[in-house]
Amino acid sequence: MKNLWKKEEIDWLVANYPTRGKKYCCEYLGRSEGSVRKKSSCLKLKLDINSDFFKEFQLRAGKSKVGKKRPDQSERMKYWNKNGIINQDHLKSEEGRSNLSKRAKEWHINNEHPRGYLGHSHSKETKEKLSESSKKGWEEMTPEKLKNRSEKILQSKIKNGTLNPLKNSTNPYSRTKSGKREDLNNVFFRSKAEANYARFLKFSKVEFKYESKMFIFEGIRRGNVSYTPDFYIEKEDKYIEFKGWLDPGSVTKLKRFKKYFPQEFGKMAFVKQGLSKKDINILIEIGFNYNQIHDYKDIEKIARLILHWEY
Repeated sequence: MKNLWKKEEIDWLVANYPTRGKKYCCEYLGRSEGSVRKKSSCLKLKLDINSDFFKEFQLRAGKSKVGKKRPDQSERMKYWNKNGIINQDHLKSEEGRSNLSKRAKEWHINNEHPRGYLGHSHSKETKEKLSESSKKGWEEMTPEKLKNRSEKILQSKIKNGTLNPLKNSTNPYSRTKSGKREDLNNVFFRSKAEANYARFLKFSKVEFKYESKMFIFEGIRRGNVSYTPDFYIEKEDKYIEFKGWLDPGSVTKLKRFKKYFPQEFGKMAFVKQGLSKKDINILIEIGFNYNQIHDYKDIEKIARLILHWEY
């Protein structure tokens, strides 16, 4: 078995590895794949992307993946974690995630980037190509694809607790109690105030649907591309938006909703916790009239009459 590399072998490897690849070098030198891989890594040898071998290699690799599906890695990870094959408990705490981030940053300070690109940036030409590719992708986005994308993003943010319009906050409803309510058919509400408003509607014998309709803003490809009112009163054909706070993102959504769906906007009522004079002015500027704006505090006055009210 060969162990030590001779100078002639190293010189030959340096001259031929970039243009001929690993397999050819293994056969010529009579060494194992592991031996050639390790030595080429130590010498920091890379394939020449302009060589015929590299182009042919990429073509073969692409053809080999046609018709093959990627394994469901997510399901495998869940299975391994559930059965103790891997343990990710350290990632479930804030301290654990912080320690992991710290170790990763320290590693990158003391080691080269895995692909040798640390400290570099894309060229102007590459950035333009990436930009054109991105624009083309958005231009080909159909309303159906856009709706599915928005729904997936929304559900992921709800699940991960990152749907927060407030700056510098990791949990969108860190001051609220989100979750399913048994007394409301196990529907998921993002806050106890929203759930309480649903109980108020139920107490008032008003049948409603929660987040049942999504409106896509045609032509908008950045930022708020869709809007889903909180409540829909089918019998009255009326929408109700409930807000605990009125952030810039919410204002943008409402303005776009009025612009793209003016008739639907006219059917909307707005309910807010702690309705201030500033809030009223913003809502009037958006296009609401005074009859469409309601204060949640007025509903709280009869809270003691409503079953399962959360305080």
